[in-house]
Amino acid sequence: MFLPKISSIFLFLLPFSLLLAFCITFCSDDDDDTTPTPTAVTSPTPTETPGAEQGTLHIWTTPIAGEIFLNGESVGNGDWTQSVDIGIYTVSFGDVSGYFTPDQRAVEVFTDQTSDVQGVYVEYCSFVDVCVNGEAYDGGTVYIPAAGQPAVATITFTQVNGIYWQATAENGTVDPTSGYPGPNTITFMGSGSGCGGVEATVQIDGYVEGDRLSCYQTIKFFIDYQ
Repeated sequence: MFLPKISSIFLFLLPFSLLLAFCITFCSDDDDDTTPTPTAVTSPTPTETPGAEQGTLHIWTTPIAGEIFLNGESVGNGDWTQSVDIGIYTVSFGDVSGYFTPDQRAVEVFTDQTSDVQGVYVEYCSFVDVCVNGEAYDGGTVYIPAAGQPAVATITFTQVNGIYWQATAENGTVDPTSGYPGPNTITFMGSGSGCGGVEATVQIDGYVEGDRLSCYQTIKFFIDYQ
């Protein structure tokens, strides 16, 4: 008599049992499907990490003080020294008007050692092999005897790196008055007269795209009219 009742109850609960089993199998949360957050990778910075092996990095510029960058960040101007974690660093330099900027380079710092990096700035123009009347010019005053004859001097020089040069004279004239990099010759013709003599100068300036550069060459004369 009880068997039919039990069968009826079993048949009544069967759908709910199947639904519960399905949810247990397929409806549970799976935390393993969470996408991990990527970790940013950064370059070494000029800092001291506690417990890390360290060395010393010394960077300086010449002949002028230029801005110093380490891994793209400004760390100083002209001369910079600091203890840093060992590793490879990128050193670069800031632009300075009138100069070529030193090349960027990589430097490795080793444990308890000093790594040196020098940045050399080169002027856009410079004057070398300067001679007056066939003799090397040492920066002093060149004597020109001019008693009864023209006061003439021949200036030769080589300009490097610059784009253009112009020459001007005080108490005289120059020919030519301008030119381009490479070997050049200028003729100076003194002017004026007197019972004694007169001082004269020739100045040669470098230019880039019409802008006067910081480099120049000045030659001094004393014209003796006696």
